Amino acid sequence: MVTLIGSLSGITIWVLLIYLSKKYDLQFKQLMIIVFLIGILLRVAFAVFTPTFYAPDEQPHFKYVQYLYEQKKLPVQVSKTNDPTNDWEYYQPPLYYLLLVPVYWLFDILSSGDIPTIVIALRIISIILSAIFLWFTIKILNNLELNELFVKTFIVSMVYLLPSYVFISSVINNDNLIIALSGAIIFFLTKNRTLINSIYIGLLLGFAFLTKLTAFILLLGIISFFTYHLIRKKCSLLGTLKHIVLVALISLFISLPMFLRNLHLYGDFIGESVANVRVTWPSWLYGFLATIKYMMDSFWASAGITYNIEFLSGFSLLLTAFIIVSLVYILLKKKNSIQSYLNSKLGNFLIPMLFTVFVEIFLIIRFGLLYEQGQGRFLYILLIPISILIAISIFEFEKVKKIRSHLFVLGFFILYNTSFLGYCIEKYISLG
Repeated sequence: MVTLIGSLSGITIWVLLIYLSKKYDLQFKQLMIIVFLIGILLRVAFAVFTPTFYAPDEQPHFKYVQYLYEQKKLPVQVSKTNDPTNDWEYYQPPLYYLLLVPVYWLFDILSSGDIPTIVIALRIISIILSAIFLWFTIKILNNLELNELFVKTFIVSMVYLLPSYVFISSVINNDNLIIALSGAIIFFLTKNRTLINSIYIGLLLGFAFLTKLTAFILLLGIISFFTYHLIRKKCSLLGTLKHIVLVALISLFISLPMFLRNLHLYGDFIGESVANVRVTWPSWLYGFLATIKYMMDSFWASAGITYNIEFLSGFSLLLTAFIIVSLVYILLKKKNSIQSYLNSKLGNFLIPMLFTVFVEIFLIIRFGLLYEQGQGRFLYILLIPISILIAISIFEFEKVKKIRSHLFVLGFFILYNTSFLGYCIEKYISLG
């Protein structure tokens, strides 16, 4: 019943959106206000209705903040994932948790130490970070000179209304800070190539390393971006080296103390194996297929402590298949379009980012095979280029260009989210 109410709410909003668009001829700016407001409302609903700690690693993330607040020092990892102590995130870089300490302090006083109230307050910070990510996304579209209404609407809708991202950005998780930082890095990466912009990128990358070690994929993206521009003769060899070295030195200067601390405490720079537990699969093929399914489900529409609440798992598979078909179609049938993209500012950004996305998928599969944690949310650090790729591939279907398809896209994501929210609340109710 709750899921049905969610679906009916989404359909109602969709119909209202079509009506308003016909009456007022809604433009991109107005559509983005709608995306923002609906995205905020959905996140607030998840923050309020999701039971305390019923999100991936939320209790261990919370305990990290609590430890900093109470002990006034960085914790040391001693337990393993899924230990009853629920403190297996202590090896993580500290920046996200340090930012949450003042909020913890304030609401610890205001609520007299009520844990559920403090958890909701910390969740609100995730919602704010998601809004920052949306803001950078819109700025990036301007940098890349994307003008098609369908393409822009699709990108912003997917970035801000992807169901699993809506969920994860309404709970306590350090992915939320590094996703926001990825938006800022891509923003400066898509601006004019200047040394000052490279300094900003280096600073942001250093902060990303201090947030989560998946920031290494951002470093690869940055190097790939500058290298591709060198290959395309958009920048000289000396200029390319200047930018890469500047970014690397600044980010290393900021993050080096953390890497050295990991080496001293755990015997390696990243500390990946100190908490994560190796898994033994019945076979590599079974492990690979299970990891792929888990990655797709958790990317599109899943919630719960271990993404155990899967919403329309088969639909996630269909969406992924549709995207692959769209990409194959544009490669085989739209060679002129591909050539125009390659020669544009968008192509100079998207090609090196695609290489980075493929590497990230490989790393997620590796992490899944090793530790059974191949979660789709690890792709959100590259959600902007992923959304751009999907948007332009779908846009190449001729029928998409002839209808008011931007309203279909926005309505689809709204309905997908309201149904997902209703389904999750129904599952939460069943938990008692």
